[in-house]
Amino acid sequence: KLKVESAAYKHITINLKLVFQKDISEIQILKERVEGCIRRMIHPTLGGLNGTGWPFGLALVKNDVYNALEKVDGIYYIEDIEIVDNDMGISVEKCVLEEDSLIHVEKVNISERKSQY
Repeated sequence: KLKVESAAYKHITINLKLVFQKDISEIQILKERVEGCIRRMIHPTLGGLNGTGWPFGLALVKNDVYNALEKVDGIYYIEDIEIVDNDMGISVEKCVLEEDSLIHVEKVNISERKSQY
């Protein structure tokens, strides 16, 4: 007998403090690209390291977010990355999942400033 169930989801918020390059004029467009980058990285069918989907049960760490953001043009540097486990209501260093779980990004908050250099 085959039993099919929907995935369990760990709900998170990602808070970012970013410094944008000083010549960036379209801040909102860059923020949308940053959010899209995060959501794509964690997507269950398009994300992951090789683009075949974020694997079930794979923990998310800040370094995963950092590596994804390095590819976004216009970011001068990343000041801070915070992962909030919305189910537990706390900030975590590592978002640990059960083996049958996936990550759902509920919100990406971006606070930004421009570089002086």
